[in-house]
Amino acid sequence: ELPAGADRYAVAVTLFEALTGQRPFREDAAGFSQEPIADPPAALPRELWAAGQALLRAVAVDPAQRPATTVELRAALEQALQ
Repeated sequence: ELPAGADRYAVAVTLFEALTGQRPFREDAAGFSQEPIADPPAALPRELWAAGQALLRAVAVDPAQRPATTVELRAALEQALQ
């Protein structure tokens, strides 16, 4: 059984990859995911930086720091893109 937030987490990872062209995690030499990166990639256009930050919050290591619902995730992205 998946945790309740698994779908939001997966969507956030997918959106971050689509937005930036890279995963929101540092990887070790074997390619295993580690902690989320601290900031969106420098190559990301400035107008999308806030959206990248919102997505990084959505993949935080501590689930309590992530949006609690898809509505919260959507609201954070909409605010970031204004």
